[in-house]
Amino acid sequence: LRLLSLRTRNSAAYKGVMALLLEAQSRDLMRGDPIELTNFFHESVDIHHVFPKAWCEKNGIHRDRYDSIINKTPLTAQTNQSVGGKAPSAYLKGLEGHVQPHELDTYLATHLIAPATMRADDFDAFMIDRATQLLTAIEGKMGREIQGRDSEQVHEKFGGALLPTVAATASVRGRLYDRYDILEELGGGAMAQAYRVKDTNNGR
Repeated sequence: LRLLSLRTRNSAAYKGVMALLLEAQSRDLMRGDPIELTNFFHESVDIHHVFPKAWCEKNGIHRDRYDSIINKTPLTAQTNQSVGGKAPSAYLKGLEGHVQPHELDTYLATHLIAPATMRADDFDAFMIDRATQLLTAIEGKMGREIQGRDSEQVHEKFGGALLPTVAATASVRGRLYDRYDILEELGGGAMAQAYRVKDTNNGR
């Protein structure tokens, strides 16, 4: 639940989560360039609300939720300004004027964001999925499990458990099992997810 309380760059834990994304080469959504860790504390990098503040307030989402690190990610200042306060589905359409949809989905995945939740403007599903993926990435960095991901308090705050799935255990580079690059999500159900992948061992 601490993720909900991380809201500013002044927190060491906040900086740690952002550094985790930047070290994994999270990519700018418009240009596809890796956002450099060395530029994180400069004006060239903004902290973007994935679901914009204006949209969240218009839709009755409390600040404690939309202003947490779960709903934030680093972007270049230029890209952040182009997004504005529009619904995620709307600003993704605008970005597709600069980048192909499948490429944009790949860039979003480097931020541990499930594109489907944004295209559906589904804030609740986004929060559960991103919090789950962030926790899984933190576990990988620490080398141990985070307890309480299925606690009563988590269910109360998020509306569901934050347990990892195959999608959530994919690395921030969009890779499964340290071998397969994810090219496309093909859909799935409650217990499984299908992908189109490339085997990095043989390039197929």
